[in-house]
Amino acid sequence: MKSSPYFENISPKTFILFSSAILVVLSFVAVFFLFRFIPYLLFIIIVLSYLISLMIVNFSFKIKEAFSLLLYPSLISVLFFLFYLSYEFLFSDIFISFIIYIIYFLILYASFIHISIINASKYEHIPLARFSYTINYVVSIFISYLGFLLLFSQKNILITLSLGLLFVYIIIFENIISLDYEISDAILYLLFGLILFLNIILLFMFYPISPFLSSLSLSYLVYVYIGILLHERLNNFLSLNYIEYYIFGIILFIALIFLPTWGIVGRF
Repeated sequence: MKSSPYFENISPKTFILFSSAILVVLSFVAVFFLFRFIPYLLFIIIVLSYLISLMIVNFSFKIKEAFSLLLYPSLISVLFFLFYLSYEFLFSDIFISFIIYIIYFLILYASFIHISIINASKYEHIPLARFSYTINYVVSIFISYLGFLLLFSQKNILITLSLGLLFVYIIIFENIISLDYEISDAILYLLFGLILFLNIILLFMFYPISPFLSSLSLSYLVYVYIGILLHERLNNFLSLNYIEYYIFGIILFIALIFLPTWGIVGRF
């Protein structure tokens, strides 16, 4: 990979490492020292995250990438802040707070690295490209659970539905674009995914289960949907993958039957 055109003698990995660290430090300052300015600092971090993404690709991108691939780091930062606002009590424990910030840094760093590899793979063969897809797949599942948990934890149906669809759009489209599907196939897979998740989100908004289980179920759906796209694109789908999807699916299905808060478990 070539060095960043904006910083002499700094490799892309070093630039990404320091950029991720700066964003995490800004988040730390916002949460613990400038709480009342969080909306403004969040806006700054979102803009910085997007700007760093643009710098990584040397401001050379397609429209479809601008609204999917390059949005991922900004989405991660937004989810982190929303997580803090919803679960502020967790940050009172120094050890837990430290772990959360480490996870935030690693996910942010992985997202930037993925963008860098995808951009470089346009011009030359990158041996790490397949590994990058896998890392992005894992990141997508993790932030899917976090995003859905935050959405189902609040009570406004309209907000849950609209933000849920926007969230699903970014997750699915980012992975589709990363895998370099043709635009016609990308639109088809995206529309199918949006319709599928729209129905499941609507179901879980009225189904009497906890946000934890709703989020876990939708994250599993992301896991299967993106997993199928990934294995199909990389041409490495194995019978073991079907068994894996079925086992987890059966476990969740059983949980959805026996854990709701209505009469099926004796609670009315």
